[in-house]
Amino acid sequence: MIFGIAKTIAFLSQGTTLLPGDVIFTGTPQGVGMGRKPQLWLKDGDVVEVALEGVGGCTNKVEFAKSQAKL
Repeated sequence: MIFGIAKTIAFLSQGTTLLPGDVIFTGTPQGVGMGRKPQLWLKDGDVVEVALEGVGGCTNKVEFAKSQAKL
C-alpha cells in the first residue's frame, strides 16, 4: 500500500463517518497495468467487478469523460 491503514482511515474519516463493519476498498496502486507484459490498461466501456464472499459485490463501468472544450 502507498499509504498505511491508519493514515487511510484518518483521511477518510475527515469527510465521512466510518462505522463498525464498514469496508474500505483501496484499489491498486498506479502503474500495475504498465508492469505487465503485454501492458494492460482499462478502456472506455470496460466493466470492473469486485466481490467479497458473504458481504457482496460492486460493479463499475469505465466511462472516459467526454471533452467539454469548444472548438
